[in-house]
Amino acid sequence: MEDVFLERRGSVATTVAIMPLIYCIIMFSRGCLMEDLLRQIMDALTSIAENKDMILLMTNVFMVSTGMLMDDARAVLRSTQILLPGVAQLGVGPVHFAALAGVKLGLGNVTPPTAPLLSLSGQISGAPRDQSMKTALYLILFAWLPTRAMTTFVPDLALWLPRLLLGSRV
Repeated sequence: MEDVFLERRGSVATTVAIMPLIYCIIMFSRGCLMEDLLRQIMDALTSIAENKDMILLMTNVFMVSTGMLMDDARAVLRSTQILLPGVAQLGVGPVHFAALAGVKLGLGNVTPPTAPLLSLSGQISGAPRDQSMKTALYLILFAWLPTRAMTTFVPDLALWLPRLLLGSRV
């Protein structure tokens, strides 16, 4: 009986942590719509550069920075509502954007200064932070950065599996 109580207590704690987050994201979304913020952000990006690759590079920097400072749930919600409408105008499909967001925000979540996922995994495993940071930096340099570049600039590579599973709907 005590195990059930502890499980429910953990579920309640998680729900209490997530619900205000979702509420704030909904309010942010409504504010963006009412103030036409999304169009203004895309106008600012396109005023800096009109080249699709340059705008995608700027979204890379935005998403990695967001992932470095926020946990993955908030970063996905915030980045999607800000960037997806704009990059869709450039011809980036929602599935390709999901691949971009997954790679970029994931990279940000294991990149210093805060590295929220790296910190969490260190707490769970009991590994010292310097040991996990050294390993993570090798993986970032030799695996994540090349994957990020290929996902961004070679959309067919990023979409081959979704096209295999979903067919021409992607």
